[in-house]
Amino acid sequence: MSKLDRIALSLMCCAAFYALWLAAPRQSSGADGLVRYVQRDKETGEYEEGTRSVSVNEMTPDGIALEYESKGEKKSFNLPAEQIVWLQYADEPLELGAARVEIQVGNYEDALEKLGAIEEEIKEPAIKQEIEWNRAYAAIQSALADSGKLESGAAAMKTFVEAYPNHYRFYEGNALLADAAAALGRAPAAEKYYAALAGAKSASYQARGKVGLANLALDAGELDKAKSLYSEVADMDELDGQLAGFDARAAAQIGLARVLSKQGDLDGALASLNALLDATPNSATRRQAIVYNALGDVYAAANKPEEAIVAYLHVDLLYPAARGERVKALKALVGLWRKVGRTDRAVETKRLLRERFNVDVDAQGSGR
Repeated sequence: MSKLDRIALSLMCCAAFYALWLAAPRQSSGADGLVRYVQRDKETGEYEEGTRSVSVNEMTPDGIALEYESKGEKKSFNLPAEQIVWLQYADEPLELGAARVEIQVGNYEDALEKLGAIEEEIKEPAIKQEIEWNRAYAAIQSALADSGKLESGAAAMKTFVEAYPNHYRFYEGNALLADAAAALGRAPAAEKYYAALAGAKSASYQARGKVGLANLALDAGELDKAKSLYSEVADMDELDGQLAGFDARAAAQIGLARVLSKQGDLDGALASLNALLDATPNSATRRQAIVYNALGDVYAAANKPEEAIVAYLHVDLLYPAARGERVKALKALVGLWRKVGRTDRAVETKRLLRERFNVDVDAQGSGR
């Protein structure tokens, strides 16, 4: 057994435990509705998820105004959009709840199938919007993993954000539209959507827009502009108290490492990415996947295929819910397996992409 095969086997064992954790049952109940949200512990500073039965009083692009009962007393609070995991209504179809579970673990096609099975007429506008959001979200996330579907996926999200400009997912929708436009090579459209995030109250969404603009600059070879935008986000103190702020800052740090890589500073890029990986909590699985993909990119660009393979294998085997990142890793692995003489693994990876993700590497090209 080769060194790479031993590493793959070790990672597969870890992946099995992760899959069992993902399969844990989720239960919910509520009055008018149920909100799942993330909050920061005042003592530890760590973020944790909570669930509360609520009534929704008002919805805006920046969040929702909620009311709940505690010890017989009604209380109100505003929940920022970035802290909302999902919002569930008491009278919604069962298929909608099942679709959310599929979305949480990255099974977007299964989610779309369950949403498509909703036959009853939905009269409540809020429930209808939740169905349409989850349908658009699953469609575009699936499309981002398979560029062949990007046109239809982006069209579904565009329809949603234009129809519901006051929905609490409005800025998230714009961010995904920007990502889709960038993936399609439509820089002017991507720039428009990323710039729209500047109108959000949340510093996290503003930062996400700047990181997107920096990515566009990096792709265009404008390294100084990219570095300046990434540095702005990395230095934003406002991000410290926001959950999504950590992801935005991490994305900026990854961007700065990519700049170093393009400037020929391999050691600096690797040191930056490994430091970020060490600082990333185990619960932030998607962020870990993104960092490992960035490590793979840097190693591949430096003509270090075996090191790149190990980085991409982490994403493939340990982070199944980070579907988009996993597909990126698998596509890169096809070319790398060939480069190290493992055509059998290249064929196996191509088959997985085609059968599990409906991605044809031969049609789209392998590698990155």
